[in-house]
Amino acid sequence: QIKAIEASIRTAVEADSRIKNTYDLLVSIPGIGMLNALTTIIATGNFTRFQTARQYAKFCCVSPLSRQSGTSVRSGDHVSHAGHNEIKSILTEGARSAIHHDANLKSYYERKRAQGKTHGCVMNAVKFKLICRMFAVVQRQTPYVNVERYRG
Repeated sequence: QIKAIEASIRTAVEADSRIKNTYDLLVSIPGIGMLNALTTIIATGNFTRFQTARQYAKFCCVSPLSRQSGTSVRSGDHVSHAGHNEIKSILTEGARSAIHHDANLKSYYERKRAQGKTHGCVMNAVKFKLICRMFAVVQRQTPYVNVERYRG
């Protein structure tokens, strides 16, 4: 049943050339698979609803918020639990995969953890990096290229 559903999803994606182009660009990023790509395409309206990656990160509740009232009431930055938890959970799976398969993100994750950052804090940063990569490849209209491979 799963294979039949995936086949029908691929047929629907291939029916529209703009969506297919965006989908192909997104899946070129390590950590971004079919589910992440399609969720992002749907949530962003094929990248027409948001101008920047930061706007989409706010929409997904990935970016930290500060709580402040006047000059005396302040609390530390936190991530909102309101919002689109489905999108955020799918991004979490993509971030886990990216940390496993992308050497840059793996070293970033390990470096931040060694600095004493919590797992959740670093995972949010990795999610934001993935969002930035998605917006970059769509804006450039070129697949993701890992430049570390070409440095010698």
